[in-house]
Amino acid sequence: MNVFFIPSWYPSADENIAGIFHQELIHAMAAKYPMLNLGVSLWGQKSETNLLWAKDHFKNIIKLIRFPTEPPHEHKVLDNLREYHFPALTWSDKFLKGNIRGIVKASEENLKKFEAAFGKTTLIHAQVAFPAGYIAMHLAESYRLPFIITEQMSPFPFGCYYTRRQQIMDKVLLPMQKADAVVAISPHAAADIQQKTGVKPVVIPNLVDENLFTPNHREQPQINAQEQTIFTFFTLGRMVPQKGIPDLLKAISIMSNNKVRFRIGGNGAQLQEYQQLAKELRADSQIEWLGELSREEAAEEFRNCHAFVLPSVHESMGVVYAEALASGKPVIATRCGGPEFIVKEHNGLLVDVHAPDQLAGAMKYLMAHYSSYNPTIIRDDFMARFSGTAISRQIYSLYKAVVSGHQESLYV
Repeated sequence: MNVFFIPSWYPSADENIAGIFHQELIHAMAAKYPMLNLGVSLWGQKSETNLLWAKDHFKNIIKLIRFPTEPPHEHKVLDNLREYHFPALTWSDKFLKGNIRGIVKASEENLKKFEAAFGKTTLIHAQVAFPAGYIAMHLAESYRLPFIITEQMSPFPFGCYYTRRQQIMDKVLLPMQKADAVVAISPHAAADIQQKTGVKPVVIPNLVDENLFTPNHREQPQINAQEQTIFTFFTLGRMVPQKGIPDLLKAISIMSNNKVRFRIGGNGAQLQEYQQLAKELRADSQIEWLGELSREEAAEEFRNCHAFVLPSVHESMGVVYAEALASGKPVIATRCGGPEFIVKEHNGLLVDVHAPDQLAGAMKYLMAHYSSYNPTIIRDDFMARFSGTAISRQIYSLYKAVVSGHQESLYV
């Protein structure tokens, strides 16, 4: 089976975290199913050299003169996995539709190279409805191929994909409706997608690399009221309103407990604003701001903390919670969509959105009852539900079902 991946986002030199979940899925499928041949279509997703900004005319001229900074090429990751690069410029949708025709053409060139190496494509797997799903739809029509979309937007769709009449734009809606299968990453996301598009998705969550995110095998200090052990909460997320960091800072202020420290990882537009808020709330002495973390650094933070907390405003899934569970750590999350699918009685607590009082109470409760959260049980549950082994098996089963259904439809 030859599967051609089209990711809307993918790690680049400029943004090495963007699309990391797409990359980790692709690598897991290639490693666990050597009979699959996988090709990844890249045109410069998240690459600053390929992106033209409306108000940056001087830099745009330089980019146009230098484009392309590298010729089309391919990168062999594994014997059965190759990344195909065909550079394409992109810009705001308001002008010539952001060069979507050029991006479709780039992916078609990548598809041709993939087929030259491995033979005819069996299936296209797009990550996110636009642009990847849109590209997949056009290639599927041209080459008479089945395609599936795994939808990751949170919320779905992003606000920029609505018309002035508050209808979902065709470039997002049509790929969803024409896909042979749509995958949602949580039951909440599936219900949202079905309500807005009329399409009933299959629920398959994002995977977490069980070999990277592992428990700390050293004995974790037991916590009780008599001990003076410092309890460490870890938080990881982009410093943007969606992640609810102000609610966390308010909860820290409410707790006013000098036996607790908070290690907060992530970067973003609101970082300095949040650091200033922490000072105003007199919570800054308990907080260590870690900035952007690599995957390996994040895994180490998960291993060394006592628990994970992130009070998001909305999440389609919230893969960081699953990363905490992979590390055998309990979590505190909000009832904002995705976390309800992940957090159970044995592995953590849920609070309402924008409820710092509840959040402070939950953190106090978890500290007081920390010994009741068994890291082995938490890890075993993760392995069954979110590990690369479990999720890649579900994806492979979906591939076989879609290909079988497509082949039957050709003879109807």
